[in-house]
Amino acid sequence: MAVEVKRKDKESIEGMLRRFNKKLLQSGNLYRARKVRFYERKKSKKIRQEEAMRKGRITRRREYLKRMGLIGMRKFRKSQQRIFQMRRAKALAEKNEKRKKTQEAGTSGKVKASKSPKGEK
Repeated sequence: MAVEVKRKDKESIEGMLRRFNKKLLQSGNLYRARKVRFYERKKSKKIRQEEAMRKGRITRRREYLKRMGLIGMRKFRKSQQRIFQMRRAKALAEKNEKRKKTQEAGTSGKVKASKSPKGEK
């Protein structure tokens, strides 16, 4: 069912478009086209439950992060999180190496800072 609109004498293009849109909505063609285009098959009960549980987990996680003040921070993006973890692993490895060297030298794992006299820096 085609919708046809002819331009009247001295009618603006905007007015003609308004009439066309009105007729298109009244004909129901747009409604049928959208219904066909965006049709989704009904999902099984199990799939609907799984989706609901997943959405609930996401919502609870987002609320937790919001309460902790961490939501929106860059380090929680996956790529940033990987970089953060790699840097942390590298820092821990360096710290362990330093601790081993001090233990081999005969001191305990802790190194005391020496105090300098007041006049020297």
